[in-house]
Amino acid sequence: MYREDYSESDSSYHSDYGHVSDDLMVLTDENYSPSESEEGLSDQNDEEDFDDEEDVDLGPWEEYTYDKMLDDKVPNYRRRYKARGLLQNLEAPIDFFNLFLDEEFLEKICEYSAQYYIKNRHDPRNLTKSHKKKWTKPDLIEIRAFFGLLLTMGLVSKPKIEDYWSKDPLTKTPGFSEVMSHDHFTQILRCLVFYDIENRDIDDPLYKVRKLINHIVSTSLKLYDPDKYLTIDESMIKYNGRSCMKVYMPKKPIKYGFKVYMMTDSCNSYVLSWMMHTAKK
Repeated sequence: MYREDYSESDSSYHSDYGHVSDDLMVLTDENYSPSESEEGLSDQNDEEDFDDEEDVDLGPWEEYTYDKMLDDKVPNYRRRYKARGLLQNLEAPIDFFNLFLDEEFLEKICEYSAQYYIKNRHDPRNLTKSHKKKWTKPDLIEIRAFFGLLLTMGLVSKPKIEDYWSKDPLTKTPGFSEVMSHDHFTQILRCLVFYDIENRDIDDPLYKVRKLINHIVSTSLKLYDPDKYLTIDESMIKYNGRSCMKVYMPKKPIKYGFKVYMMTDSCNSYVLSWMMHTAKK
């Protein structure tokens, strides 16, 4: 019953719309043949398109067209990174340290520290029953030894500063007492400043270390010729104390600390420039 109904409807469909299908057959690609006027018009359009392509002047980019690139490789204009000046001939870690903290800047630190002591009078002899020696302005040898001891403290961690000068054979740290006495180290540490106390910008939250930051950044730019690909990203300096610049970054490995914006070379991670994030930004 179903097949009979289907056949009847199918036959009626062909009978009613057969003339439409016959007319559409004329428009198919197999049976279609353009007239002479249409052939002449299409040839004329093709010639115009070809003439337009010939008139295009590619200039110096013509050698990089598709046909040319199939035969010749595009030249590589990648500039290689390299170190400049004294950064190329480093033999010891102290040489790298001297590049960023040179004698001129270390002398400024000694002058600023002496000014700070004179103005604030951090004289331990003013305290009752004090056995500490009189303050003496540090020279280049002493200030370098001071920073060397600070770097060593970062490698050898102890609960208190006094423990590095301990005479106990189980807890003492060899070399500290030979380099500098504990009293002189604490005197320099108490009066160490990196800015001119007479000309300071209180509006800048980093005015105490602004000169140090600017000096390191300018030196980093002078000593290195970067590659063409640079990376700008955020970095964290771990800090658990109290500060208005302390931030919380839940997606960073270091979640609490100071946030720094850094521009580095993507080839070897050399830090070209960096900027501290402050609460005002």
